[in-house]
Amino acid sequence: MSIPVQSAGLLNRSDEPPSNGRRRLGELLVSHGLLTEEQLRHALAEQKRMEGGRRRRIGRVVVDEGYLTEGQLAYALADLMHLELVDLAELTLDLSVARTLPRLRIRPTWSPSTTSGSTPERPRSPSS
Repeated sequence: MSIPVQSAGLLNRSDEPPSNGRRRLGELLVSHGLLTEEQLRHALAEQKRMEGGRRRRIGRVVVDEGYLTEGQLAYALADLMHLELVDLAELTLDLSVARTLPRLRIRPTWSPSTTSGSTPERPRSPSS
């Protein structure tokens, strides 16, 4: 999986977390100049709107609104969790190691849609 990354030095890891020990993604993005206060307020308002009975995650909202790229969000989340972000597109996997990994089976995804008032059918997998 490749995450397009614009800058490896996007965030400064020396920032101190707030006194309650928990940093919030939106606050981190604003403190690093990746979002404005107004963009954060708008994203938080959009987050409260339910989609399919579920709230969207703030990271998904800021990407959907075009405020951040997927790569910028990935770096911010890595920084928030104190993790190193690894771009898998830049790694070479040794063939002997690759052979020890289980084969992945990709299942088709589906989402309910309302066409002519009928209940949607789940797509059949290629093996059925």
